[in-house]
Amino acid sequence: MEVGDRILDSHGASLERGRHFVQFYSDDAELARTVAHHLATALRDGGVALAIATPRHLRGFEAELSAVGVDVPAEARRGRLALLDAAETLARFCDERGTDRAAFREAIGELLGRAAGRGAPVHVFGEMVALLWDRGRVPAAIELEELWNELAEETAFNLMCAYASRSLAGGEGAAAVREVCRLHTAVLDDPGAVVDGEPPALELSSELDARADAPHRARELLDDALRRRGGAGRLRADAQLVLSELVTNAVIHARTPVSVTVSLGADGVRLAVRDFRPRLPVDDERGPNTGLGLGLRLVGSLAAAWGIEPVPDGKVIWARLDA
Repeated sequence: MEVGDRILDSHGASLERGRHFVQFYSDDAELARTVAHHLATALRDGGVALAIATPRHLRGFEAELSAVGVDVPAEARRGRLALLDAAETLARFCDERGTDRAAFREAIGELLGRAAGRGAPVHVFGEMVALLWDRGRVPAAIELEELWNELAEETAFNLMCAYASRSLAGGEGAAAVREVCRLHTAVLDDPGAVVDGEPPALELSSELDARADAPHRARELLDDALRRRGGAGRLRADAQLVLSELVTNAVIHARTPVSVTVSLGADGVRLAVRDFRPRLPVDDERGPNTGLGLGLRLVGSLAAAWGIEPVPDGKVIWARLDA
C-alpha cells in the first residue's frame, strides 16, 4: 500500500479541514492495512479513531492495529478507539422505509461531536454505505454519503469509506459509481475497470502543506499514479514539470495548504492544484520578478489546455496533457 500510505498520511491530523475519501478494494487484507493506517494516524497524534464495519473486518482492523503498535484494549478503555458493528449502527437510523436524518444526527453526529470536542484529530472509517450498496439499495447509500458530507460541514473529522470492487459491477452502472466518487474529496483506487467495459481510469489526491518540499511530494504522487497505469516517457517528464510549476506557484503566491489531484485516463493526464486563497492572479503579478507569468507560460507550452477556476474558499489551477 505504498500509494495509500502516502495519501493517508496527507489526510493526517495536521489538516484544518476534514476530508471524505473512498477506497475501492479487491481483498480484505488490503482494506485492513489501509484502514488501520488511517485509524492509527489519529491515535498517534493524540486523537480519536472510530470504525463502523462488519465484524469480520473489525477483527482484521484490530489485528493490523496491533501489528503497527496500537494497544487496542487500552485505547478502547481510554475512549480514544471505538469499533462498532456496521449493521447494528445502521439499523439505528435506516430501515426499509428510508433514512431518518434526525436519527442519523443522534446516532453519529453526537458521537463525533463529543470526539471532536476534545480538540484532537478524529479519523473515522464507515462501511454502512457499502452494506446498503450490497443490499441493492444504491440510492440509500448515496443519500448516506450526502449525510456524512452535511455533518462534515459542522464537525471536523476525516472520513474514509470503502466499497468492494466486485460489488460495483452490478446493474446500477457507471453513473452511480461516478456519483459516489463525486461525493468524496479523494479516490484511493478507481472502479473504472469493472463498470460498463470502459478503460481503467485512476484519480489520486493529496493534501500538502505550503512548504518547500511540496513540489517534490506532488511529483511522488504523480509517479505513483503513472506506475499504477504503466505511464512513462515524455508524458511523465512533461507532467512532472507542469505539476511542479503549478504547486510551486501555489505555495509561493497563495501561501496556503494545497490540494493536488492527478487524474489519469486513456486520453492523458489532468493535473489540478487547489489553494485556499480566493484572489485570482492579476497581470501586475506576472513578471520576471515574481516568476508567476514565466511558470504559467511554461505550463501553457507543455499542456494541451490549462485554466484557472474560482471555487469556494480558493481557486483551482489545472492543466491537461494528452497521451
